[in-house]
Amino acid sequence: MRVAEKDQAALPSARLTKIVRPIAMPRSMTTLTALIAETLPPPVFAPPQLEAYPRLSPFLKWPGGKTQELPAIAAGAPLLTGRFIDPFVGGGSVLLAAPAFVPALVNDACRDLVELYASAASSEPAFRQAIDGMASAWDGMTDLAPFYAELAHSFASYSPAATVGALDGQAGRLDALLESAGPELATSLTGRAAHELPAKFERMRRLEVQHNQRLSPPDLLANVESAVRSSFYMSVRARYNGARLADQWGAVRSVDFLFLREFAYASMFRFNARNEFNVPYGGISYNRKSMGAKARLLFGDEMLARLVNTQFDSRDFEPFLAAAELTPDDFVFVDPPYDSDFSAYDNRPFDGADQVRLERTLARVPARVMVVIKDAPAIRALYSADRWHVSEAPKTYMWTIKSRNERSATHLTITNYPSVDSRE
Repeated sequence: MRVAEKDQAALPSARLTKIVRPIAMPRSMTTLTALIAETLPPPVFAPPQLEAYPRLSPFLKWPGGKTQELPAIAAGAPLLTGRFIDPFVGGGSVLLAAPAFVPALVNDACRDLVELYASAASSEPAFRQAIDGMASAWDGMTDLAPFYAELAHSFASYSPAATVGALDGQAGRLDALLESAGPELATSLTGRAAHELPAKFERMRRLEVQHNQRLSPPDLLANVESAVRSSFYMSVRARYNGARLADQWGAVRSVDFLFLREFAYASMFRFNARNEFNVPYGGISYNRKSMGAKARLLFGDEMLARLVNTQFDSRDFEPFLAAAELTPDDFVFVDPPYDSDFSAYDNRPFDGADQVRLERTLARVPARVMVVIKDAPAIRALYSADRWHVSEAPKTYMWTIKSRNERSATHLTITNYPSVDSRE
């Protein structure tokens, strides 16, 4: 896979402090100050370390995020006397816990993710325009309350014709609202909604019959709005999949990727046999999520300071680490795809052979290494006690998908250095 290379931007220069003329002190006071200064040790500047509770939080959802585990990770990590290295950066929660002035080199096999990071770091105007346009369109959907009420009335009156009529009556407004979200989205949404809303309404009626209870007016409105937003989401998904299959890259694709990661059901990361992203919209609870808030987080000064002092790469972990020219001062944090039913990553398998290859690669590096991974017999056998320090901690996942993964699990923390209680 081609490496996504981006020029590393320089950090903003430090602000110049204003020079203030010192106030003249009596000679006796000056002598006393000098004597006190001689008895004090020289100032000591503590090396930086990972923050247990960083001010920055990830700007996109990602499976297996480590935000909840940051206190334990920070407590076990060494001082950051060199670079921060992450071959599986994902949502970047650990990267964002490293102070912005610490140089970072990160990688991920998902090129869409790396392109998103690199575009944000470079502040490309096309990217900023695309994300602001998407935010304006999505957040503007909140202002369509009369439209949702009209659709709810068509549902209550059992009139598919009224549903289509309401869509036709709002076509111009929808077109104007969605124009900022990029090419073809308005046309796609209108066409999809005309097909999907009647089908959605029919399913809602069957549920009412099944439960022998009609939806309350607030629940009905929430379901109607969710159906319209689902058509918006599905239109973005179709545009993203078209670019993915055609191998087309650019600002619109990066923003579509960010949008889908934010609003996909349960943050799932799944593709079908045609290599198309096929996770549906998250549902009613996502209706009030703001894309504008996501853009403000992404373009905040602190986030940009961290991103511009980071080099991004997209390839397999082994050549990435080989090219990094690691030193004993570097810290390599490793959060690989887990040995589970969901070990496929960006539609690429990551299996037991890859886990073996990862351990052998990490065993050769001169840097300090921390691996955080789900407990499994095969993993314990790989990271033997004669070479690695292994500890464990309970982990509760935020959700389970169709009961195929357990909410409660154990995570292993594996390092090639002893406890850092006395940080060196």
